[in-house]
Amino acid sequence: MWRAWLITVLFILSFLTASSQGPAEMRKKLALTAEDSTRIQLLEELARHYLYLPDENPRDLDSAAYFITAAEALSIRLGRTEDALRCRAITGNLYLERGDVRRAIQLIPGLPPSSQVVLLINTAFHYVYKPGEFGYDLDSAILYGRQAMAIAKKNGFREDYEDASNIVTRAYFEGGTLTGANAHLQVLEGAAKAHALHTLGYVYYTRPGAEQTDLDSAFHYTRQAIIVARQLNLKEPLEKNLYMLACIHCKAKQFTEASLLLPEISGDWKAEILNKLSGYYLQQGWPDSAYRSTMEALVIYQAQQHKEGIEACTRILKALDMKKEYTDKQVRGLPGMERYQKLMALGREYLSDFPAYDLGRLQVASVYFAEAAAIAEYLPQDSCRHAARLEMGRAALMMGNLAEGLAIFGKVITDLRNRNDNHGQALAWYSIGNTVRRQRVNLGTIANAYLQSAKLAILSKDKILEINATLYHAYYLMDDGRPEPAEKILLDLQQKYPDPENPIAFRLHNYLSIIYRSRGSLNMALEHSLKSIRLQEGGKNPENIHSLYEKVGDIYANLGQPAKSIVWYQHALDAVDHHPPADFDYIIQSKLAQEMVKNGKAKEALALLLQMFRQFPPQTFYSKASMHNALAICYNTLGRYDLAEKYFLENASNAERIRMSDKVYTEMHYNIGKFYLERGEFMRADYHLKKSLRYTADIASVASAKDVHLLLFRSDSARGDLLSAIQHYQQYKSFNDSIFNSLTSRQIHELQIQYETEKKDQDLVLKEKDILLKEQDILLLTRQGILDKSQLEQALLKRKQIETEADRKDQELKLNIQLLAKQKELQESQERMLAQEKIHRKATYGGVGLLLVILGLLYYSYQMKRRSNKRLEAKQKEINQQNVSLQHLVSEKEWLLKEIHHRVKNNLQIVMSLLNSQSAYLQDAALGAIRDSQHRVQAISLIHKKLYQTDDVAMIDMPQYIHELAEYLMDCFDTSQNIRFDLQVANIKMDVSRAVPLGLILNEAITNSIKYAFPQKRDGAISVKLERQAGGCAVLTIADDGVGLPPDFDHLKSSSLGMSLMQGLSEDLGGHFSLHGRQGTHISVAFDYEDDPNPLLTFSTPENLQYE
Repeated sequence: MWRAWLITVLFILSFLTASSQGPAEMRKKLALTAEDSTRIQLLEELARHYLYLPDENPRDLDSAAYFITAAEALSIRLGRTEDALRCRAITGNLYLERGDVRRAIQLIPGLPPSSQVVLLINTAFHYVYKPGEFGYDLDSAILYGRQAMAIAKKNGFREDYEDASNIVTRAYFEGGTLTGANAHLQVLEGAAKAHALHTLGYVYYTRPGAEQTDLDSAFHYTRQAIIVARQLNLKEPLEKNLYMLACIHCKAKQFTEASLLLPEISGDWKAEILNKLSGYYLQQGWPDSAYRSTMEALVIYQAQQHKEGIEACTRILKALDMKKEYTDKQVRGLPGMERYQKLMALGREYLSDFPAYDLGRLQVASVYFAEAAAIAEYLPQDSCRHAARLEMGRAALMMGNLAEGLAIFGKVITDLRNRNDNHGQALAWYSIGNTVRRQRVNLGTIANAYLQSAKLAILSKDKILEINATLYHAYYLMDDGRPEPAEKILLDLQQKYPDPENPIAFRLHNYLSIIYRSRGSLNMALEHSLKSIRLQEGGKNPENIHSLYEKVGDIYANLGQPAKSIVWYQHALDAVDHHPPADFDYIIQSKLAQEMVKNGKAKEALALLLQMFRQFPPQTFYSKASMHNALAICYNTLGRYDLAEKYFLENASNAERIRMSDKVYTEMHYNIGKFYLERGEFMRADYHLKKSLRYTADIASVASAKDVHLLLFRSDSARGDLLSAIQHYQQYKSFNDSIFNSLTSRQIHELQIQYETEKKDQDLVLKEKDILLKEQDILLLTRQGILDKSQLEQALLKRKQIETEADRKDQELKLNIQLLAKQKELQESQERMLAQEKIHRKATYGGVGLLLVILGLLYYSYQMKRRSNKRLEAKQKEINQQNVSLQHLVSEKEWLLKEIHHRVKNNLQIVMSLLNSQSAYLQDAALGAIRDSQHRVQAISLIHKKLYQTDDVAMIDMPQYIHELAEYLMDCFDTSQNIRFDLQVANIKMDVSRAVPLGLILNEAITNSIKYAFPQKRDGAISVKLERQAGGCAVLTIADDGVGLPPDFDHLKSSSLGMSLMQGLSEDLGGHFSLHGRQGTHISVAFDYEDDPNPLLTFSTPENLQYE
């Protein structure tokens, strides 16, 4: 924010660096030189020296004023307009330093646009930040800041526009009007919006005693600034906001999130965050991580010779040296094997997990594993050497160093190959597949690692490892956008190991289901999902049954059947028992909530999510992302768009830092794009929707791609890009037809019925088994009782015969009833068909005749309409041509009027100059008459100036006009020290015929009050009111609290020119003029005025004209 205030200093920096002499030497040169341009330069440099240099304490503003006035006078005398205007700009800043804002503002209109913008920005800055009489006048800061923005935008001053917008944003915030700040943000574009968002984030972050709500707001605005900067590729604002976000994370004790931002931050900012992390690592007892962070910060500070930073790093390193020395002694004191085991244990403690890899901790782990590997070279066990190298390779892969990690693994695999250890090689390749970071570019490498592992597992006859590696090979081929080879691998594996022989066959069917679902074959996907569920439900230990239930829920969600998807998601939640909840629980809960929203239960879904948030706040990236996404969708549905946008943008910000799976990335950007599309922000919607399509449909699934193309069709249509809209709609129809054809729907329905039937059959089998067990119990009890075995067998046989005979008779009876019912239905249907046939025959004849009549009428109507349309088109074309010519004439008329007003104003200025020149030769009464005439001419000149400066060439904005006229008269009579003005002007616009008489009346009344109401410079006040009254009337009132009029004064008999003018002008207005002199002078003019049907907001400026 301080940059705006320093614009003037930067403006004069070249002069300050060019002149290293002191003021005494510059004065000596000034006395000796006779060359005019050199004298002007020396006078300016002396003025700047006394105005700006910090070694002058306090600054000598009087000397600065003396030298800059002399420089300006010399420039005017020599006709050097550019030098004179530059001196006048410096004079304006001098007035600001003195606190004389009014005089600084008066200089603005005569300056070039670049100087106008600088002076307006400094004025606005003055009102926001400067203490004293004019401090914290936030309304004025907003007014002048907006004026600076308008001039900067018109002239293309990008940096000035950004600085002015920052001042306005800060003024809104300081005034507590966040609604105004948000409205201001909506009109900003590009870098200016990014800077304004940064300003809001910064003031929330730095506000004293900031609570969690302030940090949440800081997060929100800073993340929005990052998104805008990324979209526009603004490097400096992006890095500044990333640094700010890291600081906010540190303040919120979220140090892992802060560390993830370091790769995109540089310089002092990066060093500061590193030192904050060092402090956190020390508190956690991780000295090695603290040491690495501090050393990296120290290198940055030393390169920039940052003294305070170097001292801070040195203090941390001293504390670390003491702790590290103690740890090293512990390790060095151990024998070989124990020392190796201790280093391996320390390294594993520093390993970080996906997806939020902590590079600092992983580098420390690499150091420990390297030391362990060096010790293992001298140990007899080869397994120790292999284990240490494998851990080194894993750490390298986790850090994203793919080539280095594969090279380390390659050495271990080569050693194992030389020893013919196929099983060890298979496990090493399997470890590579498990460790390589799940980024888009690495999916092929991961799939190949599992392929090599599967081949070696076959050689080592490890069936379980072979199946697992083959399944993962197929899975990552599918994720890499190669579903066809993945499907073939899975089908070959199924043929090699049929379901009964495959202990994890459920995974095979699950992966097949994923492939078919991504390609839009939802019937096949459902078939394999239900197969995998049956295999797991039939097992003794139904492993991962919850994830299989989830897949079925996903399929029904793609089919647009939320009621069924809710049932399956609930099955998934019921099947898990995690305390506390794992990532899966949060993901399923969020999916359940989204389907509840689709089913019209948004409030219940929100309550469910908030309850889980309160009981078990999410801790990991995926748990937060899924819950935030669901919360955003709920809030959006319930109309709480601010909260919805907050959670959407948090997810988007995190997604740019953490490499997530393609499907999660696609879903997240789809939801954000849909949100902005519903708000009518089509450009932002288009940005996110296209990000959700960055992968092929085989990766993101046809069902998701279908929905994205539909939204892009709507977005392009709204923006008028019809060709692109048609292309997206064709893609949508293609995907939609592949999913929702009649055959697929029927197959899905049959599969659901089949699954439910099998479930019922299983339930019946269980019930029969239960009955059999109960009968066996009865049999045992009976044997122990009075019945013997033979009697029991006979009784049971007889009961079975009776039950069989009863069942047979029931079946025959049911069959007879069904046959009779069918015969009756057949007979009735034949009778109905005969009756309908007769009716249809008659209706056909009548319909043909009626159709012929209708066709004749339609053809006649078509011909008549065609002739009428041709006539209307000809008339419309003629009307359009006339409209174009009329618009051209109106435009020419408006420009002609502006030119006339401009010339009239210039001529009036010439008259004023002539009067001013004449006044130099006059004295006393004649001089006073000339001055009065000047004021009257200026009152009329202001009106014409207003007319040619605005688009409306016929109407005058009375509040602004009266405000400027009053300031002009105050400046002319130098009344700022003793007379206070109070302006209360309604928001009224008037044409020239009314504005000119009113301006002259105001000029005469105010001039008389200043001259005669306050003798001997006594204090007083002048009040000006212009207000509407009922009945289409307006009243202008000018009053003062001065000495008043003599008791015998009669304005009707007065021969004063000013009084005659006011009375005559009042009659011109068709108004009533009144005057009385009790307790000061009170002048009132009432005249007819038709109210504007579309009034603007009330404009009142007493606070800006109350000078003590």
